[in-house]
Amino acid sequence: MRALVLCFCLLAASAAFAGGGPENVLVVQDDLCPESAEIARYYMEKRDVPRHHLMHVQIPGGPRPKKKKKDPKNPKAPEVEVDDDGWDAKPSFASYAEFETQLVLPVKRWIESHPEDHITIVVLTRGVPVCAPVKNAKAAEILRATTHQLAGMFCEKDEIRSGPEGNVGVGSPFYKVDESIDWKKPLKGEWPMLCVGYLDAFTVADIKKAIDLSIVSDGKRPDGTLYLGMSKVGDPRGMYDPSFPAVAEYAKKLSLKAEIVDHREDRILLEGRRDVATYAYGQANWDEAFPAKNSYQPGCLVDNLTSVALTWRAFVDGSSGGQTPMTHFLRAGATVVHGCVREPTTGAWDPGWIHIQRYLDGYNVIESFFMGHPWFPWMNLVAGDPLTQPFALRPTVKADVTGAKGAWKLKATAIATRPDAKIVSFELFIDGVKAGDLKDGEEFDPGAAFDPAVNQWRVVATDDSKFRTQGSASSAPLKKGPSRVTAKLDGYVKGSAALRLTADTGEPVVTWVADGAKEKVGTVKGLRVSVQFDDDTVPHLIELWVRNAKTEMPPIRVEVPAKKK
Repeated sequence: MRALVLCFCLLAASAAFAGGGPENVLVVQDDLCPESAEIARYYMEKRDVPRHHLMHVQIPGGPRPKKKKKDPKNPKAPEVEVDDDGWDAKPSFASYAEFETQLVLPVKRWIESHPEDHITIVVLTRGVPVCAPVKNAKAAEILRATTHQLAGMFCEKDEIRSGPEGNVGVGSPFYKVDESIDWKKPLKGEWPMLCVGYLDAFTVADIKKAIDLSIVSDGKRPDGTLYLGMSKVGDPRGMYDPSFPAVAEYAKKLSLKAEIVDHREDRILLEGRRDVATYAYGQANWDEAFPAKNSYQPGCLVDNLTSVALTWRAFVDGSSGGQTPMTHFLRAGATVVHGCVREPTTGAWDPGWIHIQRYLDGYNVIESFFMGHPWFPWMNLVAGDPLTQPFALRPTVKADVTGAKGAWKLKATAIATRPDAKIVSFELFIDGVKAGDLKDGEEFDPGAAFDPAVNQWRVVATDDSKFRTQGSASSAPLKKGPSRVTAKLDGYVKGSAALRLTADTGEPVVTWVADGAKEKVGTVKGLRVSVQFDDDTVPHLIELWVRNAKTEMPPIRVEVPAKKK
C-alpha cells in the first residue's frame, strides 16, 4: 500500500507564553549508556514529548574495574580476572572543557537550531555525570551540579561558569523569582536561563515508576500531609527548623495539611504515615529502611537538607548510595527527590524553604527548586520528572475532530481555571509539531493530508498567570498494530533516502526524525519512508518511532552514508 505521509512546516511558537509542558522539553540521551536510551524512550512516550525533541550525546562512562569469574568447566579452580565491556557511571566530568565539549555545546547548538520548538526545560538522563568542574577550577573539589552549570548555557556572564573555592556560593539569578522561567525572557532583565532536570534513580524500573506517578499526580492536588521533620538539637542541618511553623501555616492557608514531626534518635525519622504528600527534613546517616516504612502519594516531593544525598553512587543499583541516598525514597514510592552532589553547606538553602512554598503554589518541581535556592551554580540536584506539578490549576480544554477524508476540521475551547487568569496562547500540535494557532470555538483546517487514524494531535492552552500553566486535550491512542518492525536503507539518490520497512502484522504508523533533512520530522503509514536531505556529502541518521506498536519498541535507527563528491 502507498504510504500516507504528513509533514508540517515548522511554525514559530509564541515566545511570550511558553509555560512548561511536553512541547517545551528537550530530552538528552547518552548513546554510550544503554539504559539512557530506555529511560529517554519511556519518558518521551509516557509524557508524549515530541519525538524530534531527543538529542544524542556521547559521554563515556567511568573506568570499569576488573571482575573475577570462575571457569564453568572447572568450578573448583580459583577465579580469574576478566574484562567487562559493560558501562559504569563516572562521578564527574574530568574538566570544564570536557563538560563543554560533550554536553554544553551540543545541547546549545540543538536549541539554537530549533528556535520554533521553544525549549524551556532540558532533561538529562542516566549516563550524564551529575557533577562538572567550574571553568576556573584548579582542583577537582571545585565542582557544581551538572544541571546547574548547564542551566546558564545562554548566559554570557562568565561568573555563571566560574566559582569560588571553599564552601560559599554566589548569588542566584533564579532566587525568589516568582514567574515561569523562559530563557528568551532573561531573569531580572539580564540572565537568560532555563531549567535542567535529571531523570534517574537506582534502577530503570525505579525511575519508570516515578515517571508514572508524576503523570498520575498532574494537577490532582494531593489531599495528604506536608511533613516537616525536626533535626537533632544542635545539628546544623536543623538550623532552619524554626521556619517550620511558618511553612506549615503557609500550607494551611492553601487548604493543605501540615505536621511538624519531632526528631527521633533511632534513625527511623518517619514511620507509619500513609498520606505523605511532601516531606522535608535534615539528617545524615539515617536507616536505609525508613523510607519504605511510609506511603507516598503521587507527586510526593522529598527533600533532605544535608550533604551528598544525590552523588553518582545514588544512581548505581547495588551501591550503598553514599551517606544519605535519596533515591531510596524513589524506590519506596516518592515521585521526586532533592539532594546534593557534593558537600553543600546550609547556606545553599533558603531559610524559609521557599522551594516548598513555590511547589505548593503550583509551579512545577524543577522551577520551584531553581527559584528557591540562594546560590547558583551550586550542588543541588533534583531527581525525577521535572514536569511534576500536582498543585497546578490547569486550564480546561475540550477539542474534537469532525469531517471526512481530506476535509477534517478541529474545533477546541479553553477556559482558565485559575482566578483572574485568561488564555493567552492556544496552539495545535500534530505529531509533536506545531500546526497552527487556534481561536476559541472556531474550526481549524489541519490540511488535506491529515488523518485522525494516523496522526496524533494535541491542543495546548496556556494561561497568563505567573505560572504560565498549560492545559491540553489530545487525540485517543492509535489502534495497536505490529509488535515487530525493521527498517533498512533501500536507496539514496540525489539526497533522497528511501527506506523499506517490514512488520510482523498490519501496517506501522511511524514518525521519522532526521536532522539535516528538508523536513526534520514527518509521519508515515505504510512500509515505505522517503526523507529528503539538503546535503548528501555528509552522513545522516534517521530515527523511526513506531507510534502504533503493540508492545514497547525502541526507536529504529537507520544510517545514511555520505555520497562521495
